[in-house]
Amino acid sequence: MRNISELILALNSLKSRNYFLIKDNLQNLKQTQKSISLNFPNAINEFYSIYNGGFVADSLLSEKKINDGRFYDEIEWESNSFLSLEDIIYYYNLDDDDSINFKHEEHLNSKRLIPFFRTKEQEFLVFTENSLILWAKEIENNQISWINAYPNFESLLNEYIKNEGEISL
Repeated sequence: MRNISELILALNSLKSRNYFLIKDNLQNLKQTQKSISLNFPNAINEFYSIYNGGFVADSLLSEKKINDGRFYDEIEWESNSFLSLEDIIYYYNLDDDDSINFKHEEHLNSKRLIPFFRTKEQEFLVFTENSLILWAKEIENNQISWINAYPNFESLLNEYIKNEGEISL
């Protein structure tokens, strides 16, 4: 897949800002898909067969903070990030009053909604079974509005690469 190759090249040039780890993820990916009873669309499947999530550190973060190994979680929280497979399962199954109940939202919207990306504003992007990328925009009274964000995973990934970790919503 061309976009995966571009991502690898772009990440190499970002050096310390690159928090994507290449690992053999196929078994973990199969378990994740089984756990949520959905095979990922091809491009997302290929991405997660290589990476278990990751992110490019936000450009506003200082090199000093990035290079100090104590702040990984904070840096991830302040950056646009692809969730790990473990986090996909965690957020998908989360049933908490202070967060999105994705299974309930699936029932309301009659479509699969799989969280895979968290913005630095702590909002989620989800993919549907047909690869459409939706933005979970919280509105009043804990209601969720599902906004079409990207026509597919490739368009999100291209923007993410081109803008070194930034996306526009």
